Amino acid sequence: MGECCLELLGFVGILKESIKLLLQSKNGKLIATITTISILLNSLLSSFFILFTRPFIGDLLAKQALLYLPTQNSSDTDPSDMFVDIKHDIRILLVVEFASFLASFTVSLFSISSMILASAVTYYGKSLSFKDLLSRFFKLFVRPLVTFLQFKLTVISYIIVFVLALMFLLAIIYTDHLFTFILINIALFVLTSIFWIYFSVFWSLAMVISVIEESCYGIQALRKASRLIKDRRLQGFALNFVFVLPMVIVFMVTMMIGDRKSSLSTQIVMVLVMTVFSSLVMVFQWISLTVLYFQCKKTHGEAIESQGSIEEYSRVLSSTPLLKEDIPQEYKL
Repeated sequence: MGECCLELLGFVGILKESIKLLLQSKNGKLIATITTISILLNSLLSSFFILFTRPFIGDLLAKQALLYLPTQNSSDTDPSDMFVDIKHDIRILLVVEFASFLASFTVSLFSISSMILASAVTYYGKSLSFKDLLSRFFKLFVRPLVTFLQFKLTVISYIIVFVLALMFLLAIIYTDHLFTFILINIALFVLTSIFWIYFSVFWSLAMVISVIEESCYGIQALRKASRLIKDRRLQGFALNFVFVLPMVIVFMVTMMIGDRKSSLSTQIVMVLVMTVFSSLVMVFQWISLTVLYFQCKKTHGEAIESQGSIEEYSRVLSSTPLLKEDIPQEYKL
């Protein structure tokens, strides 16, 4: 029990080291640039999505309501024409949704990969220009792309399984009591959320591995992440929980303030607040996960591989790293 508590509290050391890494970083300007780009692009995407879809959704709901009004039985409006218009609006919304998803996916992939690259280079006290970062990103982006795609598919599968399990459970445990029904839903949601936070640690570490290590991505990276984090699973869970909790709280608050009945400007402001906050959390989250990766490598006594994505590792022995106490034994002369 005591060992579990010590392991669980070990994430505090990772957070402290991440803060130290961020404050003493030679790549502070680079990290700030990545963060700014992420905030700007996500803000533009979110604002465009709201501005474009809100009129279509309002028009779609109005047309659906008109179909059920008895006054529409007159010859002024043909129901078949109305159905055609509704189907046309739905197609446009689906196209916009898909385009928005692709754009958001691309921005997330770039932001995460760039932050991992910057954090890994910074870990050994090296500097990196934004131009070099872009060059390295385009050389290696296929690896994190494959891992990120598989992660998204896992998320979709998890949501489908959760919904099916919820429907099955509610069908078995049928109750007329609203309070009992709510408690069952809350309990199931909390349990599945805790499991997902725990499980996503492996995928997060797999993303770090995909960026840093050559020829290791997708399921192979997930397997390696599972092996590396074997003795630090509780630390990874606590680390993920610390970052997920404030984002969930801010998301719920923004959803309550900026609901559908709110004005367009209020909705945009709430979305921008959420975007800025989540982008800032993302920065520190991936710095911390990169630190966790290096600590896991140290625990297993593995050397940091010299890959094309992080060329500086090949010169570790001849340079002074940022954090001397964290150099694996094989690097010490």
